[in-house]
Amino acid sequence: MSTKRRLVPELWEQLVIDIVDRQAWKVESFDNLTSLESYCEDVRHYPVENERIRMKQRREAALRLRSNPERWSRLALDALRELAADSPGPAVATLAQSGLLGAFKDFAVHTRYFKVTKNIMESAGVTVFVAGHASSSTHDIDKLDPIMLVGYSERWEDRKDTALWHTCLASHYSLNTHHQQHELWHAEDSDDKERECWKALPELLCDKSSRCLQKELNGVVSPDMWTVQTQFYLGMPEVWLDRVTRMAEQLAERTPSRESNVTVT
Repeated sequence: MSTKRRLVPELWEQLVIDIVDRQAWKVESFDNLTSLESYCEDVRHYPVENERIRMKQRREAALRLRSNPERWSRLALDALRELAADSPGPAVATLAQSGLLGAFKDFAVHTRYFKVTKNIMESAGVTVFVAGHASSSTHDIDKLDPIMLVGYSERWEDRKDTALWHTCLASHYSLNTHHQQHELWHAEDSDDKERECWKALPELLCDKSSRCLQKELNGVVSPDMWTVQTQFYLGMPEVWLDRVTRMAEQLAERTPSRESNVTVT
């Protein structure tokens, strides 16, 4: 059985609401950035002139795209549609010219794998509540902010450890409870914390396991997808690490083996 690249209609409806109608991708802490001059020291990571020029052009393009939220929202949605249809068009071309396509594609691919993993979890009786930025229902939607795309491009495409990347990473952690670096997991124990952590735990596991499915298992659904490397849980409080481990073990018992040939394509 093969899971089609096309996203289900309900997910498209949600993307329209979150990206275009509500513009939930906007990271408020970036709203006052009219330039990225405060990160000018990052040029030291780009000693080769043409790479330095490319880095600056990408940053300028991101600021330009972000300055018109309505246009960017439509462009982002159009690009997702083009990628889902495997038919690159004007929107994808604009992202490529801006130097943001690689990071944008990662969001699109991860969205697909996350949805597949979420469906597997919910079929096994585990409800995955998505607590997206700005109360959206789209996982990782803040990564569609053009400045976030720049930071992630610099880290994973350019392989540079820039100050802007660290700002983007810290922002992502602070906005999303599905990362153990979020303050929720380290707050003082209380009934409210217990309730909120239990609510966030399935999305945290879904995020990590969908990445495992995508990057380590080449899309082949199997019990191994729930075996996430320990390094990806670093900093998680012991009690919650034990709980997510038990949840993963239970899901592994209910997940088809590799021989069933369920593959995400």
